[in-house]
Amino acid sequence: GLHPTIVPSTILFEKKVLLIQLLFSFMFSLGLPYQVSRTPWRNLLVSCCTRRAEQRIGVHSQSASLATSANNDGNNKVVQQTPQRLSKVLSSAPNLTMSRREAERLIRSGQVTLAGQIVTQPHLLLKPKEIQAVRLQGKFVQQATGSEIASNNTRVWLVHKLAGELVADFDPLQRPLLLDRLRRGGVGRDSKNRRWHLKPIGRLDVSTEGLLVVTNDGAYAREMELPSHQLHREYRVRVHGLLPPYKLTRIERGMTIEGVRYRGMKVHVDQIKRKKASSTNQWITLTCTEGKNRQVRNVLQHLGLKVTRLIRTAYGDYQLQTIPPGMAVEVPVKPLHKQKHRGPLWKPKPNRPRIHENEEEKPLAVQWIKRY
Repeated sequence: GLHPTIVPSTILFEKKVLLIQLLFSFMFSLGLPYQVSRTPWRNLLVSCCTRRAEQRIGVHSQSASLATSANNDGNNKVVQQTPQRLSKVLSSAPNLTMSRREAERLIRSGQVTLAGQIVTQPHLLLKPKEIQAVRLQGKFVQQATGSEIASNNTRVWLVHKLAGELVADFDPLQRPLLLDRLRRGGVGRDSKNRRWHLKPIGRLDVSTEGLLVVTNDGAYAREMELPSHQLHREYRVRVHGLLPPYKLTRIERGMTIEGVRYRGMKVHVDQIKRKKASSTNQWITLTCTEGKNRQVRNVLQHLGLKVTRLIRTAYGDYQLQTIPPGMAVEVPVKPLHKQKHRGPLWKPKPNRPRIHENEEEKPLAVQWIKRY
């Protein structure tokens, strides 16, 4: 007889075959496709472990499939597709033109459905297969293809904003909107006549005119607006009032107004011949590295100066130059890391050389004073 702890190899092989048959019967009962000859064992086990029944707002999700792509060696790799927010899906859809805020407003108002069920949560995470069941007022929501996502579709327009125009997508007072005028003029259309949602970089208030950078890429717009990147914004300002040296110094040092801290701005007084000697209107050029709401107006008003005209002439490396008022010109995209007009406004002063402990200070020369 055999020792009870020793099992013949034939018995082990039969047990392995039986376990494999049970495993396949279990996988086929879950509805997995018969891809044994093409799909590796690891992918089958991963797909079997990750398959589970999920239920969202009363709708059963489809079976989660793992997309595989073959590399140069012939091995398959699993591509992880991250879920997206519902508001982002609507704002980035090729057949829709809306901002993220407008998409959130439509979702909360109950105009968006998912597989026939009304959804009111803008931050709901959706998988790629669930996006196909999204409808806006019964309209199908397109999804960007992989080639469109991989390719660089960022476009930039330089617009000479007019005074009196509002930089917004909607205005309850029905004031003239800059973005509506640009869309009517054909700005924001691709070669297939599809419209993109225009995103302004650094908004301007109603009475301010000058350069406004517009793009179709939300991520690029956010990078350009972040104060940590310190992109230079240049303004030409016409002020009414006196500008003694101490006011210029306060502008350069920065100040706190009603609890809001404004960084120092570089200021230059333009030398322009005045028509009258007694005129107190002056043109100055301001350069700042942040874009807080009404920053230039608040700082100058705090110093007793009245702003009669405000024009933005540059934003980073984008210059207004000779663009006529009201016109929009498409320009090449300038990546953030390649822009020169960024960083601190003043170069740090070089530190004075320190005297080491082993070095002795030189005695000062004696100065003789002659008496008369």
